[in-house]
Amino acid sequence: MAVSVSFALALIFSRLGPGDVRRVGVIMRPWNFVAIILGMFIFLNIFQASGASQLIAELAPSKVMLCVVVGFLLSMATGRVQLPASVVIPIYLTTYGQESMTPLIFTFIFVSMLLGYDASPVHPCVSVSLEYFKVPMKDFLRIFAPPTFLTLAVVLVTASILI
Repeated sequence: MAVSVSFALALIFSRLGPGDVRRVGVIMRPWNFVAIILGMFIFLNIFQASGASQLIAELAPSKVMLCVVVGFLLSMATGRVQLPASVVIPIYLTTYGQESMTPLIFTFIFVSMLLGYDASPVHPCVSVSLEYFKVPMKDFLRIFAPPTFLTLAVVLVTASILI
């Protein structure tokens, strides 16, 4: 509903005619964005069906590895925060107990997942934006990787000290 209303308002205020809308639609190549979104959901379903979350649970990594590294890698691989959170937090609670989930530990988990999510090539905003602006993935990673990994290193060191 919101997209339809926004589209209608854009047409009204831009004063584009039907021929202009068609031309803009062809130039935008919306089928590329549809393919990206479909590919992302296919990847996400394959990850969920693969049983990777059970494998991670069986490895029983240390608190720091689980909170920071696993959360980051799962978010990077899936381009999501919800899926890694639904894997990491239950594993943490099952392994270390509910009372051990302090706000500080939750913060390490969340920040690590957010870093992976923001830098993920399968994150829809990243992939769609790169496609739209015709920016190669290597250029995005060259600019985005250093601050991401610096922040991840700070989180990893801080978690190692405080957990």
